[in-house]
This record gives sequence, structure tokens and C-alpha cells, in this order.
Amino acid sequence: MEDICLVKDFPNSVKERKVKDILTLAKIIYKNWDEEYKDYLVKEFNLNTKKKLLKLSTGNQTIVGLVIGLASRSRLTMFDEPTLGLDAAMRYKFYNLLLEDYEKNPRTIIVSTHLIDEVANLFEEVIIINDERITLKDEVNALKERSYFLSGREDLINSIIKDKKVIHREEFGSTKIVGIYGNLTEKETKYIKDNNIEISNIPLQKLFIYLTENIMKGEYSNGRN
Repeated sequence: MEDICLVKDFPNSVKERKVKDILTLAKIIYKNWDEEYKDYLVKEFNLNTKKKLLKLSTGNQTIVGLVIGLASRSRLTMFDEPTLGLDAAMRYKFYNLLLEDYEKNPRTIIVSTHLIDEVANLFEEVIIINDERITLKDEVNALKERSYFLSGREDLINSIIKDKKVIHREEFGSTKIVGIYGNLTEKETKYIKDNNIEISNIPLQKLFIYLTENIMKGEYSNGRN
């Protein structure tokens, strides 16, 4: 357990303690604890360590957990909704600190969050699990390169998607928008350009949603088209 750090909401018994005492306890628990880095983080986040945890705002309680997760330097560090109660500036401060520290101290970091697009740059690999089975496992860049929105006249769109894996559809009058997952050939790319079909990459969060919906319907598997 001394190599594993799980950062999540603190139990009430811990919230009764002063922040400085919680950090002292963390120093005892985690064998790779970096006290100097902890002090740096406390200053960086302007954290009041003399108060009891329960007297802090939700955002500052979250920050205490982030300080522990980062300073623990645990071989496996897990953050459960790590930006709860934080404003945009503090969220991006955490993401930047996480990246910087990971580059200097590589280890396994797992982030559980609903704000997927916000942390997309942190991910190297994506795994989607459904019914205890891995239904998709791929690198983020590979996923992005194979996922597109196409927007244009319905007849033109239909011509190019007949052999494609369509993961999303919507219509606005005579305009049809589809999300496709799969590689495009040079011929198909030229067809899209010649017919003024708008093409753009699907944001990672929407891609997750579409792929998950298709997986739940049993319409997608194996991770590749």
C-alpha cells in the first residue's frame, strides 16, 4: 500500500484534522514522499495548512488531496475527480504540475474524470471496458486520426459513408452530419475536398460518448475498423 496513492474525497474522521497534520501523516505513509515538493505545492496553491480540513472550501479540500497525490510520488497514483470545486485557473495549474512532475518522475497515473476534453492532452492511451471486457484499447493520437465529423449534402455524405463505421448521425434541414470512425483513403479525402464536404476531428469526449453508445448497443468491438 505504501506504493499506491488513491486521491479521493476524505472521510469525516480525517476532515476533523488540521491540514498540516494530514500532510504529516501522508509523509509517514508514503515511502517516496517528497517533503520539499510538498512545501512548494502548498505555496503554489496558497494553501492554509493551519486550518482544519472541514473549515476549507470544497476546492481547497480538493487541493489538499492533489498535494498528497503529487508529493507522494507513489508508483501508482490514482486521482478520482481531481478538479472538484476548482475554478478553471486552478484546474489548469494542476494539469500543468501533473505533466511537469510526471516528466521528471515517471510513474503510473490514473485519472478518473468527466471532463475528458479538458485532460485529453494528459492521456497516452485509452481503454474502454464494457461488461468486464476490454472493448477498445488504443493510443489517443491513433483514435483522433481515425475519427471525423463530415458535414454536407445528404447525397454526397451517403456516397462516402456506405462502407464506413458511422458512430453518430444528425441532420439540419438538407445538411447531414455524421461521425465516422476509420481510416480515409486518398481517393476519399479528394472526394471530400472536391465536393466541399466539411471535415473535422471529433473531440475526444464526444468520441468516447459515441463509441461507448455503440459498444453498449453491440455495434462496435475490437478497437479497430
